[in-house]
Amino acid sequence: WWVDSDGDGYGAGDLTITCENVSPGDEYVSADDVDEDCDDDDSGINPDAIIIAEIWHDADEVLTGKHFDTHMHYPFAHAVTDWLAVRPGMTSAELHAELVPAFDNPEQVNLIHQNLFASHDTDRLASQLFNPNRNYDDGNRVQDNGPNYKQGRPDDRSFELAKLAFAIQATYLGAPMVYYGDEVGMWGADDPSDRKPLPWPDMGPMDDPDETYDAEFRSYAAEWLNLRHHPVIGPTICYGRTRPLDSGSADVFAYERSLEGRRVVVVVNRGEEPFDASSLLGGAVEQSEVGARSARWWTAE
Repeated sequence: WWVDSDGDGYGAGDLTITCENVSPGDEYVSADDVDEDCDDDDSGINPDAIIIAEIWHDADEVLTGKHFDTHMHYPFAHAVTDWLAVRPGMTSAELHAELVPAFDNPEQVNLIHQNLFASHDTDRLASQLFNPNRNYDDGNRVQDNGPNYKQGRPDDRSFELAKLAFAIQATYLGAPMVYYGDEVGMWGADDPSDRKPLPWPDMGPMDDPDETYDAEFRSYAAEWLNLRHHPVIGPTICYGRTRPLDSGSADVFAYERSLEGRRVVVVVNRGEEPFDASSLLGGAVEQSEVGARSARWWTAE
């Protein structure tokens, strides 16, 4: 891995620090396999820099402050995409239960878990949701699985559910990481389809007319992600405690973020019918309805 001379990013040709004894293909890295000097070297350059490990499974053993600060949080991706569409029938209570062990680290670690859905090693978010009944990152390479993977443009429902993924990613515990293009509705299978060029709107149409830059999707994603910079609720979303809320519906995932007396309640409805969230908001509240396949938030002190 590489950091620039300030220790806070990638810079080709700048300072290079090497972690010995860790193979890029390792599915799991034990603490004994990681050189603790990696953390020492980086923090000596910039004490505010963090080291993010590419570990796909539970990484508690190496998230002790001696090796890595956090990791690419694929356990978050597994759970949320399963609930949204990949595992039909999964309930919101099951999603809450699966997220508990994903965020069982010290709070300073939980706050920076790199919550993602897709990367250069997976199929795109919308395509994941368009191809249910698979394990995460399994059966998603067209050259390996042929007709068993739907590689064309996902249907409208899949894109609507992908928007809900952004709502959760933006407001849940952790730090969002968006794989380029997911925010404009890019789609595709795993390698090499997940590495297609971004369809810049000023560069003319792509060869495939179904590959477009979805400005409306980008606006939706930006609206939710920018809540982390909101002058009133931003600190609560970035640093607040997270408490699951029982919606009473398998299709409605709800939770509360709280910090210094400020509460933010987020309700995500994947279902086909509207949901009345008043019971989660402490009683009668104007405009408490969450539409089908939509998400809303409320705040109070």
